[in-house]
Amino acid sequence: MTAPDPTDATDATALVDLRILATSDLHMHLAARDDFTGRPAPGRGLAAVATLIARQRAAHPNIILLDNGDVLDGAPAADFIDPARPHPMIAAMNATGYDAGTLGNHDFDRGPSATLRALERARFGIALTNATLKGAEGVIAPFVILDREMTDRAGAPRRLKIGIMGFVPPRTTDWNPTLARHLRIADPVEAARAAIPRLRAAGADLIVALCHSGIGAREATPLMEHAATALAALDGIDALVAGHTHLVFPGSDHDHTDGVDPVRGTLCGKPAVMPGFWGSHLGVIDLALRETPDGWTVADRAARVEQSRAAPPAALPAPVVRTLADAATRMSRPLARTARPIHTHLALLGYDPASQLLARAQAWHVRRSLRGRAAALPVLSVASPGRAGGRGGPDSFTDIPPGPLATLALSDLCPWTNRLCAVEASGADLADWLERAASIFRRIVPGGADQPLIDARFPTYNFDVIHGLDWRIDLTRPARHAPVGSLADPSAHRILDLRHSGRAVAPSDRFVIATHSFRVAQGGMYGALASGLRPVLDAGPPLREVLRRYLARRRRLDDPVRTPWRFAPLPGTTALFDTGPGALAHLDAAPIRCEPAGMTADGFATLRLHL
Repeated sequence: MTAPDPTDATDATALVDLRILATSDLHMHLAARDDFTGRPAPGRGLAAVATLIARQRAAHPNIILLDNGDVLDGAPAADFIDPARPHPMIAAMNATGYDAGTLGNHDFDRGPSATLRALERARFGIALTNATLKGAEGVIAPFVILDREMTDRAGAPRRLKIGIMGFVPPRTTDWNPTLARHLRIADPVEAARAAIPRLRAAGADLIVALCHSGIGAREATPLMEHAATALAALDGIDALVAGHTHLVFPGSDHDHTDGVDPVRGTLCGKPAVMPGFWGSHLGVIDLALRETPDGWTVADRAARVEQSRAAPPAALPAPVVRTLADAATRMSRPLARTARPIHTHLALLGYDPASQLLARAQAWHVRRSLRGRAAALPVLSVASPGRAGGRGGPDSFTDIPPGPLATLALSDLCPWTNRLCAVEASGADLADWLERAASIFRRIVPGGADQPLIDARFPTYNFDVIHGLDWRIDLTRPARHAPVGSLADPSAHRILDLRHSGRAVAPSDRFVIATHSFRVAQGGMYGALASGLRPVLDAGPPLREVLRRYLARRRRLDDPVRTPWRFAPLPGTTALFDTGPGALAHLDAAPIRCEPAGMTADGFATLRLHL
């Protein structure tokens, strides 16, 4: 930022430099370790980012610390929290000195009573502007005003009132229908438009929007999921924190589009940050505030993110350490045994024992639940790899060796708290479902060498496989759908030879599909398709509970791994595929000829595929 002439005493006393620090999508990751394996993981968890926060506080006199939601759930230890104790994430955030925060969709995953029980111990304000939770009076407020004493550039104390608004994705109750009776969610842009004058009337000198929301279009649409840019377009908002999509802003994760400047870090000219996930980054917004007869105005602004990977982790409070140790003991208890390795290193090549296990558990439960109902229809099961690299990095893969299968494997195999559902679908619906999944692959030119296989914009957890079918994918054809699910090329069809039990699937054929609540909700990659299908089983048990029951019944897993799909052959063509280094021990299981081709700067192992 450009400072005024320091010899101008009037200017110096009229200027306050405010630094806003922000985290987002911590997802209950506390220690700097991989919670799925127990191995050290630099740059992960609140402990890692807390070191950056402490450094900032030591270097700058005027700091506020904010969180953008999705803190209470996501790590395996969240399944084993003693409700009689303070929530470990809230206890750690209290110790770190947060000033305010908002909530994300996953903060409600365990039900409203669990959310309120955790937040009651927070020593910082919780703002939720576009939603109301039954029974949350005194715990959650429509907005928070931080009344803080700051130091101006001349060293004199100045009083500043900072208004904090918070926004949760409007589809939260669609993704978790059990919340509908307790949580009422309004359009974020309309809620902000109504709240801004209320905040100003309450004395707010500036307003910061905590948007648990992705960076989307500038033009507002009703109940939009990615509303950060549309919120930034409103007069009265001075700075924003975005999140939800686990990306980083400013930076190369976002394109320079209408209202979005990923180099300067602005949305509609307002400074904004999106600080990654699991403590990977700290968002830093600098505002130079000038006092005028009409109040404080933003004279200059800047936004950036800092990686926490190189920072030594801070110490966690002793009660939090004890809680995590107790959870680790419970997670080590054996559930079953596996005769084969269960991993996701080759999931995007068609070999995925992890998703196969989850799919079989889902189908088993649906068949039991539907006895006497829809009995004439075949039951298929949709599953995707929960941890298969991508944005999660080279260590974010399931990799369970043969032997005991511990309780921790439930979270490793199924990181989500979504509930089991089942819908009735046609053969045409299934083809469309698979076309959406096949959009993860880039178009390959026949005869070309070492072409990149994966579209990095497509999250790996959206790569759905319908177990019980067989098909091929033609990579020479363009993707039918964009990574967000919209129709990109109506004439494109990559799915070939779709079969069930050896017979070609006709568009009019009917099936029951075991899936989960997030897939059948509106929005997302599959929302336009799945939300229109007829429900057969609605809001069943959480997926991890279904998997636990299945493993308790089976006890020993020795099923052969099926490869339900393959790439259509492309002689003389090679492609490059990045996966976890652990894949090198499993190349003999790959359904396609491949060979090691080096390592990336990020630590992924590159495989050369002979298509």
